Amino acid sequence: MQLSRRIAARLAAPALIIGGIGAAMIGSGGAASAAPPITSSSTTATVNVGYVETLTGLQPIALTGIPGSTVTGAAEVYNVTSNDAAGYVVSVGMAGPNLVGPGSAVLPNGVFSVSSASHPSYNTLGNALAGGNDAVASKSTASGTGGDSYTDSYEAIIPTTAVPGAYTGTLQYQLAGS
Repeated sequence: MQLSRRIAARLAAPALIIGGIGAAMIGSGGAASAAPPITSSSTTATVNVGYVETLTGLQPIALTGIPGSTVTGAAEVYNVTSNDAAGYVVSVGMAGPNLVGPGSAVLPNGVFSVSSASHPSYNTLGNALAGGNDAVASKSTASGTGGDSYTDSYEAIIPTTAVPGAYTGTLQYQLAGS
């Protein structure tokens, strides 16, 4: 230990004794040097979020009856997802002027009607392609988590002159943000 004390006493700079061996602290005149200055700058980060609107769950529906009858009971259950804070509107119409049957037989869209929770009376479906949609659901906010569920009911008034057979047409559902 005496050797270590002699070495430590003879060093001009401060010394650190490690395990009995002296080591000189190296520095600029023994004073601590200043840290370099820290500079900063900033920029803008942007995340663009688009609209998401989906309408899912639509299934074919069918009504069966005889000429001169009014047939109800078909329901369309679907789910709407929208992140539009102003809400959305769901409308439905026929994608053409007629339901097409066997041979050249047709039934005008006017025989087919829809009702919903927001519009409980049956409304005749128009031609969606000619702007004849009926609003069946609307909301003034974005959809809830997992979407919003709706059910529309359908009715057909079968004309007394209808020939037997299946008459088909396309229901055109449209979902629009507000």
